[in-house]
Amino acid sequence: LRGALAAFDPADPFTMRADMDAEGRSFVSWLTRLIEDMNDDEVEAELDSLELDEDLKGFVRGWRTTRDMAKRQILLVGDYYQSALRVWDEPDAPEEINALVDKASKGRFGVITRIFTPSFNAIHRQYRESREAIAAATKRLEP
Repeated sequence: LRGALAAFDPADPFTMRADMDAEGRSFVSWLTRLIEDMNDDEVEAELDSLELDEDLKGFVRGWRTTRDMAKRQILLVGDYYQSALRVWDEPDAPEEINALVDKASKGRFGVITRIFTPSFNAIHRQYRESREAIAAATKRLEP
């Protein structure tokens, strides 16, 4: 059991931080491709192939006609993810992340972020709890 626990990275035992970073980068990249790189038929095919909320499909369709606004919104999504990840391991991370979530809920990071991105405070709480659980289990098993 000690060997299995030793395989976990105590800093991010379930790779939640790394997963949030990858999700943010992937989401921003996907939105950028939809806005900048695809023609209308390709966008429709892409949207139809995914199980997306109809509101997100509507946003993408509408923003393709106002690409400058869409690009600004996409940058705000990236800012939200990066802002949360910047403070992720800081001692006051729960308070900082709660403040970011509050700002996002008020539209500070744009409409896409407000509606479609995860609430980092719940994810960060699970991250902290997983780190504490691994640390406690490892300590109990020390000889």
